[in-house]
Amino acid sequence: MTQKALKILAIGGANIDITGFSDEPIKMEDSNPGKLQLCMGGVIRNITENMHRLGLPIKMITAIGDDLYGEKLIKHCQEIGIDISLSLISKHYPSSTYLSIIDTNGDMIVAINNMEILSQLTAEYFQMLKNEIEQSDIILLDTNLNPQSIEYIVKTALGKIFLDTVSTKKAGKIKTFLSYLHTLKTNKIEAEVLSGIQIDSVQTAYKAVNYFLKQGVKQVFISMGKAGVVFGDHNQSGHFLAENIKSINETGAGDAFMAGIAHGFIQQLPLDQIARWASAASILTSESELTNHPDFSIQRLKNKLKQISSC
Repeated sequence: MTQKALKILAIGGANIDITGFSDEPIKMEDSNPGKLQLCMGGVIRNITENMHRLGLPIKMITAIGDDLYGEKLIKHCQEIGIDISLSLISKHYPSSTYLSIIDTNGDMIVAINNMEILSQLTAEYFQMLKNEIEQSDIILLDTNLNPQSIEYIVKTALGKIFLDTVSTKKAGKIKTFLSYLHTLKTNKIEAEVLSGIQIDSVQTAYKAVNYFLKQGVKQVFISMGKAGVVFGDHNQSGHFLAENIKSINETGAGDAFMAGIAHGFIQQLPLDQIARWASAASILTSESELTNHPDFSIQRLKNKLKQISSC
């Protein structure tokens, strides 16, 4: 499988991200001094941009409103060269927006999203794109879609499906479809929801990895936050913990991690090297105030990989 022969399709959410950065430790139920920033976001859109910046040909299917934010999303995709020709443009729903508050450690305190427009990406809509879905070698998917659409995509796809669980509320949508997934990228609390296993250590994370493998998933990556990532397939498992991390904004870091997983897989890296490569992608992104690092590239990831080491 060569890069030139690959057909990669990304399906899911695209947002306008509005992020508030506090200058001081957050004081709840009060106005906090800081700054606000608006940029492009959305799990699948972020993954798509990062994949594109790594030189991989990719198409994205999302839903965008016929409004000012929609214009910004479309213009940005056109400027950097992302193909959104298969996406739905709605005159009846506003473009997705995601509002998050970041503390002085770069951690998200709380977020609110309005993604009602994605309800328009129905199973019937994807039926019209059946050939695209069937002909794709890799499909990157998030759980922002409704369960019926997810079911249609995973059962129609002939290629490998890489899925990001997005959130605890949305992760449950794919509980009965795990056997269709090639790659599952999730975090600790989302993995708990899906597996029913309480994850409070690396050892219990391994148990969750094994659970997903038994369900038919081919490879699993569980983000443990500051405790690193636990990963596994049917041949090996492992834990990678990066050092020398200075996070500014964690928003988008998980999406960069997924892009790193997919890129590493396409490059036919060993599983442990994929975990390191994806971690470098996540860390590099977290060092930018923007949801997507503006200088995200293979060379920047190689440089970042040299700065982090396994414990």
